[in-house]
Parts: sequence; structure tokens; C-alpha cells
Amino acid sequence: MLPLARPRLWISGALLIALGIVVGSLLPGPVVQSVSSWDKLEHTGAYLVLALWLAGMVDRRHYLWAAAGAFLLGAAVEAAQALLTETRQGDVLDIVANGTGALVALAVAYLGLGGWAQRAERWLGFARAE
Repeated sequence: MLPLARPRLWISGALLIALGIVVGSLLPGPVVQSVSSWDKLEHTGAYLVLALWLAGMVDRRHYLWAAAGAFLLGAAVEAAQALLTETRQGDVLDIVANGTGALVALAVAYLGLGGWAQRAERWLGFARAE
């Protein structure tokens, strides 16, 4: 993890994003007969946000781990939908969309947005505790 003044803040944010994804994915919902492209965009966006948040907190050499962690959470959620819910179903295309989001975040992180939490702290005037 990068040396951050408020690491608990950033970790809490990552946990809230992940919790939102898990709860939103596992709550009972209506049985859907056909899936729209909007559903895949939601998956892509959710895992892009999670992976980019994680990449904001870590050194460049760990960006791949951030994306992999987001992707693995998505795969686990799809397995849980298939095994633990009655109104949801696991979908391989959702896993592909989750992975797409994580990969886009990985690319954006490598292109310069990774490590953004340190820049945000400087901008917000947080002083790093020594």
C-alpha cells in the first residue's frame, strides 16, 4: 500500500464499494427472462470502479493485483448467485463484463490514474502521520 495519511479512509472506501457490489448482487430481485446490455455495463462499471479504487491505494507494481482482486470478487459473486439465491443466477457473461471493467481500470491505472489516492490527499491537504 502507498504511504497514505488516511489509509483507513481509503480502505473503508474499498470495503464499502465491495460491500455495495456484493449486497446489490445477492439481494433478491425479480426473475429476469432476458438480460439487457445495460446489465453488462453495470457490471463493467462496478468492477472498473472497484479495481481503480484499489489501484489508487497501491504502488504501480501492484496494479495487476488490484485488478485481479476485483475480478476474483466478481467471479465469487457469480458463483454465490448460482449457488445461494433463488431469484438470481450466475452468468458467464457477467464474469466477462466484470473482467472487462477490471482490465479497463488496469489500463487506466497504468496510463496515469493509478496511485490517485496520494494525489487526492495532497489536494485535500491531508498531512501524512509520521
